[in-house]
This record gives sequence, structure tokens and C-alpha cells, in this order.
Amino acid sequence: MVIHEPERRAPAVEEDQGVQTLTIADVARLPLAWHHRHDRAEIRQLIRGFPGRSVWIPATGEFALIGPWRNRTDIVQVLELSAQRSAATLMEAASAASGYLGADLLVIMENDERRRPSYYRAIEFQHLEDVITMDLDLSDRPAPVASALRFVRVRPDSPEFAAIARIDELAFPWIWRNVPAEFESYIRIPDVEIHLGLLGGEPVSYFGVTLYRDWGHLDRIAVVPGRQGQGIGHQTLIAATDLMALDGAESVGLSTQGHNYRSRRMYERFGFARRDGNDYRIYGRPLRDESLAALLDRSPDDRSPDIHSNAPIDDEDLRR
Repeated sequence: MVIHEPERRAPAVEEDQGVQTLTIADVARLPLAWHHRHDRAEIRQLIRGFPGRSVWIPATGEFALIGPWRNRTDIVQVLELSAQRSAATLMEAASAASGYLGADLLVIMENDERRRPSYYRAIEFQHLEDVITMDLDLSDRPAPVASALRFVRVRPDSPEFAAIARIDELAFPWIWRNVPAEFESYIRIPDVEIHLGLLGGEPVSYFGVTLYRDWGHLDRIAVVPGRQGQGIGHQTLIAATDLMALDGAESVGLSTQGHNYRSRRMYERFGFARRDGNDYRIYGRPLRDESLAALLDRSPDDRSPDIHSNAPIDDEDLRR
């Protein structure tokens, strides 16, 4: 893990109730057991690549592991919170340290460990997003339609790689945009394929999938702003599911934001059905004087230093 060192803001909070920054030397003292999600080697690797955010209380052994959100440093996430009585104290210290090191938002994903909503409120996290899951039996997918779209596979060294990143930064809300490091990591995962949709040579859409033995997962799909309403999203979805079917998949899964009703309707019309058992929530805690709503509504001008664009976002653009 290689993370750049962001510009510091205000000093972090003073040590309170015995909370200290977790260092590599401290990892040997953590009281890890079978129920912890990270072993000592993983924790050392995290601290080495992303120092100064994880915290612990030596007297009790309670700790909070903080890592980058999707390879971003402006958003960080709680990877593990091991605390019986001091969760709020640990989160206060982790938030102060993360904000000091440049982050705007701290998130917790509920898919690893589910708790009551009151727990998140007690540690000053707000409900940020519902993530819902859907699946499709590929034998029920729509038949191909005549289309002027042409799809090309994009590899890390392809000249089209920049076009994929460009479409992504315009199509997705601030919290879901991929920075270049995330794309570069994702595209190198075994069994991942990214395909760019071209219309008369113009990049207009893309999709990313992970191919397994007998099923596939639709990881990303987006249409460039200004091209929505032309059937491009539907045609891109056909291309993605056809690719997975040809590879031997019998079904396809995906996840999408609960409030993204436009995309949900498209998936449902395509034949995808809700799979409630795997849904989860994401909670967030702003780290500076900006509300959660303001953070989520950031324009392309208010983004991570890794991304540069002055183009507007079209709210009607298809995005997952």
C-alpha cells in the first residue's frame, strides 16, 4: 500500500482517557482472538502504508483500525472497531487524527459487522447510504438489440484507460468516484474485465465485471453525461451480461445505492430481482465544518486532489 501524505490541517486532539496512536511496535500487544477480522501481519501492513489514523487504548487493549476508502485519502473507513466501553472515545480520537491528516469523511460499512442504529448514533455516525443487492438468471436476460455501440476491452496500458476514468468521475457522486489508484488496482485483479463503449469512436459508456466459475458480478457501469435517454445504458448492460454468459456464468449479481431509483428501475426492467439478505448500510461522520449532505452533494470542482475536471455532472446520468 502506497499512500501519499496529504496536507495537515489543525492539530489532532490531545491524548484522552489513555488513547494513543497505534504504531507498528504496538501491534504485538494487541489482544487479538479468533473473532478479530485482521491478523497482526495485516495490521502492520495497514499502519505502514496508512500511518497515524488507527488508535488504541493500551490499558484495555481496545482499538480502531482506520484505512483508506477505495484507495482515497479524503474518505477513510473504519476497518475494525474492537471496543466494549470505549467505542465513542476511540472514534473521537480516530476522527481527529484522520481530519488532521486531510480526510473529509469517516465511514463505517455494516456488511462486516451489523449493529443497532443507536450504536452508530452513540459514536456520532449518521446513516449515509443503503446498499442493495440484486441478481439475474442469465437465461432470462433480454435478447440483444441492434446497436451502433462497439465495445473494446481496456487493459492497464490501453490508451482508452483515461477515457474510463473520465466517464467515471463525471458519472458518479463524490463518495463513489474512483480515483486513478483504485482503477489501477481494480483492473489488475484476476478475472476482472473492463470494456469501453464507443459510439462512432466517441467514448460514451463502460462496464467492469468480475468473472467467476458459473456466475459473474457487475462491478461498475456508467454512461457519460449528455448521452442518457438514448438506450446506451440498456445496451451496455446487454454487453456486460452477454460477456459473462459467454464465459460460462449462469447468473449475475450487482449492488447499487438504495436511493438511486433510476438505475434500480433499469435493472428491474432488465430482469434483475432484489436479494434482501445481502443488503447493508453505510454510516458516515464528517470530519470538518461541512454537513454530510453537503459532502455528498459536492460538485466535480470539490474533489480529491487525485482528480481534476471542471465539467458539470448531469443528474440524469446513469450511475450505479
